[in-house]
Amino acid sequence: MRIHAFAFALFVAGFGYLLMAGGCTEESPTSDVDATAPTVSIRQPLEASSYGARIEDSVVVVVQAVDDRRIAKVQIWALFHDSASVATQIGPTLTEPDSAGFYSFHWSISGIDNGTTGVIYAVAVDEAGNSASSEKVRVQILNQSQAGPPVARFTVTPSEGTVANVFSFDPRPTRDVEEDIDIVVRWDFQNDGVWDVDTNSVTSTAAHVITRSFVTPDTYRVVMEAFNQYYSIPNNKPGRYVRDVIVNPAEGRPHPRPDEDFVDIPAGSYPLGALACETCGPLDEDERLDDTLFVRISNPYRISQYEVSNLFYKDFLNEAQIQGLVYFDFASLEVRSTQGDVVYAVLDQSLTRLKYVVADSTFAVDLFYERHPVTGVTYYGATAYANYYGTRLPTEAEWEIAARGNVIAVGHSYPWDLHQVIDGNYANFRDSGDPLEDGGVQGSTTPVGSYDGNAIGSFPTLPAPSLFGTYDQAGNVAEWVKDWYADSTYHDLLEEYVRTGSEPFDPQGPSVGSDRCVRGGSYTSWPYELRVTNRMSTSPDDRASWIGFRIAYVVF
Repeated sequence: MRIHAFAFALFVAGFGYLLMAGGCTEESPTSDVDATAPTVSIRQPLEASSYGARIEDSVVVVVQAVDDRRIAKVQIWALFHDSASVATQIGPTLTEPDSAGFYSFHWSISGIDNGTTGVIYAVAVDEAGNSASSEKVRVQILNQSQAGPPVARFTVTPSEGTVANVFSFDPRPTRDVEEDIDIVVRWDFQNDGVWDVDTNSVTSTAAHVITRSFVTPDTYRVVMEAFNQYYSIPNNKPGRYVRDVIVNPAEGRPHPRPDEDFVDIPAGSYPLGALACETCGPLDEDERLDDTLFVRISNPYRISQYEVSNLFYKDFLNEAQIQGLVYFDFASLEVRSTQGDVVYAVLDQSLTRLKYVVADSTFAVDLFYERHPVTGVTYYGATAYANYYGTRLPTEAEWEIAARGNVIAVGHSYPWDLHQVIDGNYANFRDSGDPLEDGGVQGSTTPVGSYDGNAIGSFPTLPAPSLFGTYDQAGNVAEWVKDWYADSTYHDLLEEYVRTGSEPFDPQGPSVGSDRCVRGGSYTSWPYELRVTNRMSTSPDDRASWIGFRIAYVVF
């Protein structure tokens, strides 16, 4: 019995040993689940600047995705800042690597607006369904087909001053279609081609107000150019804005004659140009607009209530002659500046009622014509008179605003009635019937401000001031204004207004030209030529019997 029991124990122990040694002939199942996510990164494009990766029209997007098993698919996603935080897939789902082992496709950005910013990232999924995302790469879209320069604008405070003033130049009205914060500007305060503040200056951003003083009294043409900073500046055409800044002597704040009357024009928004209508008669293409144009006057100003008279201009010439500023050339009958080869007026009796009295070497006026508007004066002669009193000629916009106020002109509109009412009792024009018609051919000037409801001799007049109270801005004589002339001025301003949604500031016309603007019609004009939006031009050297002027200045 003991032997049998021992043998049985040996049998049991041996069977247990076989079990522990894995003596079973069939393999046991094992766990082999893939729970490891791929590694994924964007190799191209790379963030190369503070803006991230700049995508100019298109780019090959290259993704590296690695896993210990097979990559099933790779997708590239974009999240743009203007898309309400909704990511969109760009390009196809990639399932096979290229010959270099990367996942790539050609991304064209033609359907994305220029200046758009955002991020792109890749998502890789292996065959077990594990997924991983790459780091986000910042991108900025530079769609060349939409590229354009910023709309450059700046304001000046004060817009006119003296050598004692510090002028502030504010470029913040400058706008770019996409990226206002990325605009850089440069400044030329002398219009001499030398950039006083260039784009590499710390003060060259469009958010930086810059100050400047001027030592010498003069009219300074200030030029500002604005660039999209996200384009390479040498290859990017700038937006350009030019305006004049008048700097008077320290004692030279406007000091017009005490007997010269002015009206006040407040700063604000005003319409320019005319809207056409089928029953209003023809308009010139340069003044006819398909939509209402508004501009903004940033400083209040004053403008002469009446055209400058022969009496006033005669007094100026006599004072200027005593001070050695002008002289009379007997051979040519010209009044000339002593400061350069410039003609102010020609005292030909077919052009003007001014004359030179040899006996006492003074300028004089024909009897009974003292209150008539001065004529025979060039643009330079009008400017010289204005500057002598610390004033200037009005800009074309200032002139038109004084004539029409804030009323939108439709068709042929006149200062006293912006609804096409005109006859000879309102203004002095060709064949108007006034007592100075000289046989009804072209006529002559009438005393300034005559059309005020009082009679000219026995000829009755009707009150014809503009809404602001100026007289003779239609008829009598046409008037020099400050701007160079361009056919497209109104249309350029309207295009800017529509494109930017901002009213153009203080329009001043082109920076260069060959002819100066003349506004208002004259005694030689037909009635329809007296409309408030009619624009004319002539050489600044011209002197005519039908052109005079009025003056203006900014209220400090």
